[in-house]
Amino acid sequence: MENYVDIGGIKLWTEITGHCKDNFIMLCNGGPGMADYLSPVAEMTDDMAAVIRFEQRGCGRSTIDYSCDVETCDSDLEYIRRFYGIDQWIVGGHS
Repeated sequence: MENYVDIGGIKLWTEITGHCKDNFIMLCNGGPGMADYLSPVAEMTDDMAAVIRFEQRGCGRSTIDYSCDVETCDSDLEYIRRFYGIDQWIVGGHS
């Protein structure tokens, strides 16, 4: 299911897939500047967890905004976690 998470007027594209709603995984792709390419990885784990992917600010379907420092990215991830109502998740990435 696709959602746009609005963070102060910046809309971040997210997608959540998977069948297990007890475990959550956030997959972070490389960047800044890269659109989502981790769908194949999500498909490998979606029987064990709900998998969330997103596109960073200024990438792919997200709003153009080039605030891509570590603190902003960390804050965006926390906002997405709260948006989905998740208490705990595993965060992984590839670049």
